[in-house]
Amino acid sequence: MRALITGFGGFVAGYLARYLKCEKYEVICAVYPPMFDEEIQVEGRKMEVVLVPCDLTKRTQVEKILKDNAPDEIYHLAAQSHVPTAWKKPRMTFETNLFSTLNIFTSVLSLKLNPRILIVGSSEEYGECSIEDMPLKETSPLRPTNPYAVSKVAQDFLAYQYAKTGKINIVRVRSFSHTGPGQTPKFVCPNFTKQVAEIELELKEPLIKVGNLKPKRDFLDVRDVVRAYHLALKKGISGEVYNIASGKPHSIREILKICLSFSSKKIRVEAAPELFRPVDIPFLQGDSSLFRKITNWKPLIPFKQTLYDLYHYWICTLSNKSYKD
Repeated sequence: MRALITGFGGFVAGYLARYLKCEKYEVICAVYPPMFDEEIQVEGRKMEVVLVPCDLTKRTQVEKILKDNAPDEIYHLAAQSHVPTAWKKPRMTFETNLFSTLNIFTSVLSLKLNPRILIVGSSEEYGECSIEDMPLKETSPLRPTNPYAVSKVAQDFLAYQYAKTGKINIVRVRSFSHTGPGQTPKFVCPNFTKQVAEIELELKEPLIKVGNLKPKRDFLDVRDVVRAYHLALKKGISGEVYNIASGKPHSIREILKICLSFSSKKIRVEAAPELFRPVDIPFLQGDSSLFRKITNWKPLIPFKQTLYDLYHYWICTLSNKSYKD
């Protein structure tokens, strides 16, 4: 089997590439050209995957990578997924998340290919919800409250349309929050663990600045998520959408408390107004029972272990030591 993964150089794609290699796949990875540097190429060689520079917003480049490789499966992971960035750069967010997807679908049709395609949506699509709405099912209303979420709703529905009218084999998933070693510190779990590691190594003063600690999020380990993505293409029904969720929400305050417990230092916590989002969904909990029923998937890695692995990753990285998963 030959798989094409978009978004290599992002957080999840490397984990998925390693997983598929273990499953004996031939793996081709699309890399955004400005990221196609020596470091990325070395990583690709270590994984024994083929890296191809490709700007997915350019139809001709998408058509070329598909024509040259004719993949059996496409895992479309490339996205602008950072909500604060989406507020600042909504046009770029839409171009990346929606029009790259459109280019994949139209290119598949023009080349008369028939791959299974995974489109990765987000729990942010559900948007403004109340506690009474939880846990969220695939049939729950979509009420997006930020530009990233709107772009993902548009991508989601575009995929549904092409699955139904274009007869393309597309499976959609809505992933709830996921994290793990290697994720950028723009996100809350790697941000907290990096700061705690810096303090433990005496690289910064024992102070952590935080935003809103009240929201609760349904977190998964990235290693559980990539297993789910593979199962979605193997067993999912074309045109359908599936939640990928743990069903166990954690407050940001609880996450901070766990991260602080890894350090031997006494650490102060201070609220920083610039870290608060314009709109913050207070509670998210997913119901993934439909997906679990058709695949027998379940999360295997406890959340505290995920956070500790993140902390250990930062200790190694900041100490210039190699990190082993």
